[in-house]
Amino acid sequence: MGSNSAAVFTPLAPPQEHERIQRPSPLESAQEQKRIEVIAHFTKEEYQLPQVSENGSLMDEEKFWLTNDCILRFLRATKWEVPEAIQRLESTLRWRREYGLYTDLTAELVEPEATTGHLLILGWDIQLSPALYVFPGRQTTQETARQIQYHTFIFERALDLTPPGVEISQDCISPRQLC
Repeated sequence: MGSNSAAVFTPLAPPQEHERIQRPSPLESAQEQKRIEVIAHFTKEEYQLPQVSENGSLMDEEKFWLTNDCILRFLRATKWEVPEAIQRLESTLRWRREYGLYTDLTAELVEPEATTGHLLILGWDIQLSPALYVFPGRQTTQETARQIQYHTFIFERALDLTPPGVEISQDCISPRQLC
């Protein structure tokens, strides 16, 4: 909606805990030590993100993104190899800066894509992951970089809506009858 719009939207209510949620197994002591090691790496007072052209200090948005669940996802993806998890996290942090996630990717930029209704977040699944619905038939804009930016923007908003302790990826559903 543009800045002149009078529309008011009610945000989705946060999900309630569900007894059928499959939480990851509790960490073993060696895994917990590796989690602490990654956290310690990024929370050093003198920490600088390597290979960036400007200020290498972590921005508040980046610190917010480096949640416990995020760190655990990267550790699991690297089979608990701390140096590789750190390298992948740093590479992802650099990409997020280069792509403009914190500076250029705004709701106003992607608004023309959002108005088509081809990609929506509509509640949560039974595991409390945000439910993303894709309706390809509603895509009416020209193919541009803005479409990719919109998908990235929506995935980031879905990540924002993911409750603590939920490490699984968001769902993408494309109901053919509704396209």
